[in-house]
Amino acid sequence: MEDSTVRELVAHQTKTRLEISGDRIRGAYGHSLSTVVDHVVVSTPPPVLFHATSPEAWGHILREGLKPMGRQFVHLATSAEQAMIVGRRHAQRPVLLRIDTARAAGHGVQFRNGSDSVILTDYVPADCIAADS
Repeated sequence: MEDSTVRELVAHQTKTRLEISGDRIRGAYGHSLSTVVDHVVVSTPPPVLFHATSPEAWGHILREGLKPMGRQFVHLATSAEQAMIVGRRHAQRPVLLRIDTARAAGHGVQFRNGSDSVILTDYVPADCIAADS
């Protein structure tokens, strides 16, 4: 594929999953590989962020908090709608989780910009998470 074609595909992607840095292309979020991607720490994240998960996983999250599992970061959405779109990839009826960012920051959790609609973090303690019923 020609360089101009790759650049055009990245420039017009519907989700900001890839980025071009110099003459290289890479994943924007560092999904599973440890990369040298600098994600700027968000000093004041939105008061609530969202994550949707399967009902089965919710039980584990309630006890252990939200972990990145096979990814490098926990991905949190800035809108409930976006979280539910992602959650439906894992369950027909996902559980919508609300993350209290002020409480999490009080535990030392740092939030990083992933994209316009995704905030990244290393971990969210269980007592900072509530589920919509």
